[in-house]
Amino acid sequence: MKPAFSLLEIVLILGILSALAWLGYAWFPDSKLYLAQNQIITHLNYTRFLALSSTKHITQGAFCQSDYCQAERERWTESLWRLQFSKLQDVGYAYYIYSDSARKVSTKHFDDRPRDAQEIARDPLDNKYLNSYNYDNSKFANALRAGDLAITKRYGILEVRMSGGCGESEGGRVLFDERGFLRCKKPYEQVIVPQGMVRLELQGSSGKSVGICILESGIVKKC
Repeated sequence: MKPAFSLLEIVLILGILSALAWLGYAWFPDSKLYLAQNQIITHLNYTRFLALSSTKHITQGAFCQSDYCQAERERWTESLWRLQFSKLQDVGYAYYIYSDSARKVSTKHFDDRPRDAQEIARDPLDNKYLNSYNYDNSKFANALRAGDLAITKRYGILEVRMSGGCGESEGGRVLFDERGFLRCKKPYEQVIVPQGMVRLELQGSSGKSVGICILESGIVKKC
């Protein structure tokens, strides 16, 4: 007869693991910093996946059927999926994943894009919009200002800095083209090719920092 754990032993082990996980937050305050790092890496890879699987450059370029066809044909190369960090007044740092529009639309929320549902990424697990900009950003927006994307509130991230091939900035945005390559963009400027690797630095409440590097090829890794 093979030895096996009893239900009581399994429950006891799970209880011990839960207690250790709770104590980990108290003993190791930087654990939330690493959780934020891992989450952002996952979402950067998801953004790149969306870029690789997108057909926007086909539908907007050759087969556009909207009222903005001329503008879309001229500017479809700017319609890239991206992950953008912002420091919101009442939330702190947060980020969102969306795809810019080729149409020139005046808006205070995202540059050069209308607030259309198809421009905002959805979580593949629960189908919620990956948007933390505003409760009333649009009728399509999901209220995630206190959720995982609000990284100051959730993980204690006090600063996000971008450096390297896309220049120096507080916050910043990471874009991927239809081949999965890294691209750069500053607000209201054209999309450009990076001049080397991009580094994101996340500073936690303890003062410690961790890095995320995005290679020109689009590969995302810890650094």
